[in-house]
Amino acid sequence: MDVFGMEDEAVLELISHCIKAKDGAVSMNYLDTVALAWADAGIVTKEQARARANAHEELTGGAASVLKRWNKSRRPTKDELALYEKWTVDWGFSQEAVLSACPAITRAERPSFKYLDGVLERLKSKGITDEGAILKTFEAEESSASFSRELFEAMGMSRASRPAEREQLFGYLDYGFEPASLIAAASFAASGERPLAFFKRLVSELKEQGIYSLDAVAGYLSAKDKKTARPTHKLNAADYPQKQYSQKELAHIYVNLDEEAE
Repeated sequence: MDVFGMEDEAVLELISHCIKAKDGAVSMNYLDTVALAWADAGIVTKEQARARANAHEELTGGAASVLKRWNKSRRPTKDELALYEKWTVDWGFSQEAVLSACPAITRAERPSFKYLDGVLERLKSKGITDEGAILKTFEAEESSASFSRELFEAMGMSRASRPAEREQLFGYLDYGFEPASLIAAASFAASGERPLAFFKRLVSELKEQGIYSLDAVAGYLSAKDKKTARPTHKLNAADYPQKQYSQKELAHIYVNLDEEAE
């Protein structure tokens, strides 16, 4: 390894690092490979070698912590280390921030670094890179998904809502509708051949006439129902207590749509 121009103390650091990385089972080929990589990176002194070893150990430990979140005890692969380095070095995510994004895919059938890479890329595109902002974003998305499910259930729709549909639904909340008002409209729309399309038309009508509160919406729908030939709905505001939203839940539901649409 002398041909690589490394100081003796730097070589000792390299050997120590390789032994630790391989749990003692180190071959000369592996030592030569690492030494060449370090020399190509301009590492010749003890201090440089120690810094390189520390950086690699931090990288390996961070990637391993992600695997641990998924109950995987193996070592990170070379590709996984490269992704983790991209997230933390190039994109600026801390280890805590990366781990805070893991729950978003922990329930996936096969969580992977590639899947997590997509999640982090989406967050980065919105300028969300710190742990607190990531947690807040996921809480808001969960509240939004929950409310969307409630609307779809009221319309008698069993499928999950699509991202674009959720964005539109929460656009209605941004107009000033009470959550229960939209649920009442969704229940009314359930009798239509195309409940979602009917619901959207109802919301447009209500918005045009400035009707947003639950009492006003229930009255409007009752009057509208009497003009049709279909079975009468008995619409009263008291019929739609559906869910009492806390201030925290409402704060999550009323998402800043400009940010979400980015």
